[in-house]
Amino acid sequence: MRSAVIIQYNIVYGIFSYKLSDNLDGNLRVYSLNESSGLWLITWQAIAQPCNVHGICGRNGICTHGEKLECSCPSGYEWSDPTDLTQGCMPPFNKTCGNPTSFGFLELPHTDY
Repeated sequence: MRSAVIIQYNIVYGIFSYKLSDNLDGNLRVYSLNESSGLWLITWQAIAQPCNVHGICGRNGICTHGEKLECSCPSGYEWSDPTDLTQGCMPPFNKTCGNPTSFGFLELPHTDY
């Protein structure tokens, strides 16, 4: 289980309420309160493209941003922890220095790594 410290400041300016929060994904965001719905809406975020947040899908994970952020593993890899995608992906074998098995590179088109 990961532990985290969330820093949050609430600011009331006239009739507007704002919240500054450093979220678990490491992206600093400003939220504004929608008075009619009572929901906090993202007004600004330091990194606009979620896939650009370092490590959002973990080691060897592939981030795809369409309507929502999705994480996946490269072909032949599996989730390190399927309940926590920020833990990334791992090959289904153990690498050791004394193992004579050869390794290669996998081409991932349209992927920025």
